[in-house]
Amino acid sequence: MTEIQATVNNRHYRLQVSNHAESSQVCTAVSTLVQTLEGSLCNHDSAVCHYSILQPGNAVIEFLAEDEYPAEDFRCVLIGLMQLQKTYPEEIVLIQNFFS
Repeated sequence: MTEIQATVNNRHYRLQVSNHAESSQVCTAVSTLVQTLEGSLCNHDSAVCHYSILQPGNAVIEFLAEDEYPAEDFRCVLIGLMQLQKTYPEEIVLIQNFFS
């Protein structure tokens, strides 16, 4: 089961993904969304203190958003992850504090 924690504290954003889903389809979808966030942050100068680890079964992305662009990318990726959890609840556990 894939475990995802997405947290926001003021302008500090963190996404952590652990373990693999049983379905390669779900694993691929999660990986694609995480790599999309990583790629978008590399293109934003306003995502400062950018830190990431991208390894099979373990991903962590942390950043400080100086404007709305990296925050919006985070929101969009989080929506995609929430949709995956809704479709595959037996394969994804998502804990987040962005949408309360």
